[in-house]
Amino acid sequence: MVGKKDLSYVVTDGVNFAHGKTIKEARKSLLYKISDRDTAEYKSMNADTILTFKECIEAYRAITGACEFGVRNFVESMGKLKKKYAIKEVIEITKNQYGNEAFERFIIENEGPLSSYVRPLSKTPLFDY
Repeated sequence: MVGKKDLSYVVTDGVNFAHGKTIKEARKSLLYKISDRDTAEYKSMNADTILTFKECIEAYRAITGACEFGVRNFVESMGKLKKKYAIKEVIEITKNQYGNEAFERFIIENEGPLSSYVRPLSKTPLFDY
């Protein structure tokens, strides 16, 4: 709808920020962002690891601290989605998004440089339900 803006809320602890559809959701996202998120289950991932769409979101949020609202908005902007993705695809499609560098660094620390893995972004959307 032209001219329509959805209301959202931002909360901060003075250093970190998180946003949500409600103040409660934004606070929950901030607590998640600043918590000690367990990423141990993702340490065995490499650029060629294939995850379901849901697993990609869970891994990305755990590794980066990205808030639910931001991830949801990003996903909604992507159009058609795939059921599964390789980690290298996630890195490529999240370029210039919150947490991308932290996500890529996490994979590099557990595997090595990705330069030989990341393929050029295709014109076809990478998500497909």
